[in-house]
Amino acid sequence: MRRLDPDYKGFRGSGVEPDRRRNAPLEAVVCTVCGRKCNVPRGVALEQGEQYVCSRCIEEGRAPQPTATAEQ
Repeated sequence: MRRLDPDYKGFRGSGVEPDRRRNAPLEAVVCTVCGRKCNVPRGVALEQGEQYVCSRCIEEGRAPQPTATAEQ
């Protein structure tokens, strides 16, 4: 390309940067079912706290089912 156009700067990517969430701060959390340590976004860690269940346990059906408490 440089032979055809000496002013060609080369491909610099698209003009708009795609939206990526990789800059979200992560926090280490331990799964309550399997004990695996996972890096999750800080918002998820704060929301679920000590009750965190990793996606692998959820997919395998090992996540504890919420117990229905009936008010009397």
